[in-house]
Amino acid sequence: MNKRRTIPIFPLPSLVFLPETELPLHIFEPRYCAMVAEAWAGERIIGMTLLAPGWEEAPEPRPILDVGCAGEIISLDELEDGRFDIVLEGLYRFRVAEEIPHFPYRIAHVLEDPLTRVASARSRRARLVASLDRLVSSKAPLAKLELEDALSDEGVINQVAVQLGVSSEEGYELLTMPTVDERYDWVQRHLDSLQAKLDFLAPYRPLEPKPELN
Repeated sequence: MNKRRTIPIFPLPSLVFLPETELPLHIFEPRYCAMVAEAWAGERIIGMTLLAPGWEEAPEPRPILDVGCAGEIISLDELEDGRFDIVLEGLYRFRVAEEIPHFPYRIAHVLEDPLTRVASARSRRARLVASLDRLVSSKAPLAKLELEDALSDEGVINQVAVQLGVSSEEGYELLTMPTVDERYDWVQRHLDSLQAKLDFLAPYRPLEPKPELN
C-alpha cells in the first residue's frame, strides 16, 4: 500500500526533480522562504511539482501536474536578507491526492508512488553503463559519472537523465513511467541517439594536436 504523507508543495514552471539526484535552489520569494524555514525546523521535506500547461492564464492557486518528487533539505545557507540557498536530495516519487488550504505556501496529501521492479533490470543497467563509457570516450559533453554498485536502478537512470540535460517535458515523461525497464529503455534511446550523432560527426572533427617532443 502506498504511504500517504502531508508535505509542502513547491511548483515551478520548467524544472522536474528526480529521486536520488540533488537539486540546488535559490529561494527568494517570501512565501517559499517561509516554506523552507518551516520545513528546515520540521521534517525537512519539500515536494517539487511542475506547473500544468496553461498555468500563466490560470488564477491562484495555479494548476499543477499530479506527479512530483519529494526531496530532503540536506544543505541550507540562510542569507542576510532572508533568502536561502538550499540543496534537496530526491527521496521518492509521489502523486498528489488532495491539496489542503494553507497560507502562505501550498501543502498537499500525497501518495508515495514507488517504481515496479523487474528481473531484466540487471542487463539493461550493464548496457547503459557501457553506453556511457563509450560516449565519454567519444568526447560527448558528459561528465564521467561514478555510478556506485549500491546505487539503485532508479538512481542510475535519474542521474544519467540529469547528465543528458533532458527538458522538463522529457523529465516529467520519465518521472511518470511506472517501471524500471521502461525508464532504462527510455534513457538508453537517448544515449543511443547521442552516440549516433557523435559517430556521424566524428570524421569532421579536427584532429587533436600531437604532443611536442622535447
